[in-house]
Amino acid sequence: MASTLFVHYVLLVARQSNVTSMIRLLPLLSAHYDPDVVYGDTALHSLVSALCSALLCDAFANIDFCDAVFTKFFVVSVVLVFVSKLLHLALKAVLFTLSVGH
Repeated sequence: MASTLFVHYVLLVARQSNVTSMIRLLPLLSAHYDPDVVYGDTALHSLVSALCSALLCDAFANIDFCDAVFTKFFVVSVVLVFVSKLLHLALKAVLFTLSVGH
């Protein structure tokens, strides 16, 4: 529930084009809240839409904003997805090995 509320708050701040708050909130969002909610299709689509809006396009000239968006938010999601896929493949390999061994 807290993750959903925080995601909605971040979306509200993004729609208001508050660059300073986005720089502070995006790293918190990726580090402290449920990744299934934060990086879910609906939340991610809404956030990317807000980031691509005409009001925030100029913010990408700010190096701190780019760092918050790409390094501290999107790279974390790539790592989470990559690690979860690796764990899934490792589990499949272990289950296959156990089934063949018996």
